[in-house]
Amino acid sequence: MKRTHSFSIGIGYWVCLLCIVGPGQALAQPIPKLVLGSVTSSDGTPPLTNGLVFTAYISTRPVDQLTQESTGSGVASDGTSTFYFVDCSRFTNAPPWQVGEQLVVEMTNSMNGEFARESIVLTTNHPQASANIRLQSVPVPPQVTIQPPNLTLSQGDTVVFQAVVTTGTSPLSYQWRFMGTNLPGMTDSTLTLTNVQSGQAGAYQIEVTNPVGKATNTATLTVLVPPAILLPPAAQTAVVGANASFTVSVTGTPPMSYQWSKGGTPLADGGRISGAITADLTIASVTTNDAGSYAVTIANVAGATSSPPVSLTVNLVPLPPTIVLSPSNVAVTQGMTATFSMSASGTAPLSYLWRKESAPLTDGGRISGVATAALTITNVQYSDAGAYSVLVSNAVGTTSSAPATLTVLCSYALTTNAAQFGWAGGSGSVGVQTGGGCAWTVTGATNWVAITSPSSGSGTSTVAYVVQPNYTTNSRQALLVLAAKQFTVTQGAAPADQPIVQVIEPTTTNSFKTLFYRQVGLVEAIVRVANPSGAAQPALVLWIEGLPAGVKVWNATGTSNGVPYVKYNHPLAAGASVDLHIEYYIADGRTVLNPTFRAQWTPADPPFTPQGTSVVVDRKVMLTNGYFLIDFMSVSNRLHYIQYSPDLSAWTTVLPGVTGLGQRMQWLDNGPPKTINPPASATNRFYRVIRVP
Repeated sequence: MKRTHSFSIGIGYWVCLLCIVGPGQALAQPIPKLVLGSVTSSDGTPPLTNGLVFTAYISTRPVDQLTQESTGSGVASDGTSTFYFVDCSRFTNAPPWQVGEQLVVEMTNSMNGEFARESIVLTTNHPQASANIRLQSVPVPPQVTIQPPNLTLSQGDTVVFQAVVTTGTSPLSYQWRFMGTNLPGMTDSTLTLTNVQSGQAGAYQIEVTNPVGKATNTATLTVLVPPAILLPPAAQTAVVGANASFTVSVTGTPPMSYQWSKGGTPLADGGRISGAITADLTIASVTTNDAGSYAVTIANVAGATSSPPVSLTVNLVPLPPTIVLSPSNVAVTQGMTATFSMSASGTAPLSYLWRKESAPLTDGGRISGVATAALTITNVQYSDAGAYSVLVSNAVGTTSSAPATLTVLCSYALTTNAAQFGWAGGSGSVGVQTGGGCAWTVTGATNWVAITSPSSGSGTSTVAYVVQPNYTTNSRQALLVLAAKQFTVTQGAAPADQPIVQVIEPTTTNSFKTLFYRQVGLVEAIVRVANPSGAAQPALVLWIEGLPAGVKVWNATGTSNGVPYVKYNHPLAAGASVDLHIEYYIADGRTVLNPTFRAQWTPADPPFTPQGTSVVVDRKVMLTNGYFLIDFMSVSNRLHYIQYSPDLSAWTTVLPGVTGLGQRMQWLDNGPPKTINPPASATNRFYRVIRVP
């Protein structure tokens, strides 16, 4: 259904395409008028209702002679207004225009930055000409301001900054920053900070983005901190005629104002008094009338505070120094700052000398204030621990404070906070860094991450660990705690579609275990095959590749394209593994082996029951390594099959059979792939030998 709409022009951008067409040639006669036709909504959105303003061109010249001569304008309201030509706002094509030329113009909309989706069709009463205007969307990048742009308030107040977007196409996204760093989670148009502290003062920036651009704006937050007294004035003792002074140390937002008072009465500079409105008050040539209680009030724009009153004692004769307040014990973590402070009385001037373990200190490096009532040590190290005291002297005596102990608490750091391993696992280490004598432990070891050495200690050390193979198709993570620091071990999942092969023995090349006697030339390797899939597998085949000449797999099930293999003809449960014992015959007893292995799931062979004669087993013995040995007399060139059973009822045949040599032969049960599991793990196992005729 078609509907007629009105339009207006304002803020935001539109593009209007105007096309004048003819029957293939320039029009020879003037176009008397163009009539605005109906407007059709192309996607079902509500029409704009506040009207489009058009400028009309009145001309009797052919279209190819038209220029931008505006002689009037009007508002289209119901599609019946008459216009001779239409100019939306500004043509990008320079006149004169040619017949059939596409004229691109711009126009604006004051609504809300949304774009029109309607097409406007204009028709002329001339049968050979028509004009078409199409509105296309042009996205608008954002513009933003912050309200208020700058804010000053007191510590503990609440701050609210509002991002005001003056224009911009939706969707809009927001990110607040402080001093150039993103504030996590602050992605709304409003930023609220509660209980602000001095450390939060600075520049806050908002970045607003949309699909076509971004805009930023910055506001400044100033936090006013009320004054706080760091070091209050100390009581003073002076003799008549000497000078007396009081000093206060404060922190807070400058500027600070000071007002000293005596007995609650404000003091003013003049005569013997100076510094009455500074941090340092001086009374020259004191008399007995100057004795009394003194205090100072400090104020700034954020508040005010007063020091506790302290006394000035005026004596007729000089007094030696006396310790009023000894320094207190201090305990800080390595790298922090330690401060000792004290106060003393006596006839001024007083001199100070701080000592460690009775040895005088000097200013420099990390130490300052050696000749004052406050000693400061920055970046404290373990070597700074000890007893500190101060000598106070004047013209008539010297005294020492009681010692105060500096304790340096242990701090710990790890050389790395995480380690990543593949499914096969492996070994790793992590360093613990701390001071000598600082004890630490390791906790959180799991059944697949084992600490090998050490699990506790003191001072800087290295912790070694082993990560076991992951035979599952899920990655896993373990969290260890070393010296109160977290250390994360992450291990990847095993491949889900193939068996996983891992050599258990030998641990180094060619360090094989000897079977029987070294002179026989038989050695053994153990290869673990795991099932990482989510289902049991019926059986598996393990190929042994890369064997040098003169070496054969003694217990091979068979060969495929010249490559020997063993078959484990038993099911393997999901997530389970089996250790296969591979026996090698090395003719010269010296050849170095470094084979490779490849495993594959395979269907299980059906049970095989040989028909033949039972052979007497002459000797049977359990060896110290858990293997089981049997002896029997063989017949030359005849197959002999060994069978085993848990109950003398259900017998399993070991494949392949053994070809007799016409002499006594030995057969060793060392577990898979010959039998389902090692003989030492079986509750009962019986053996018999069947000779096939």
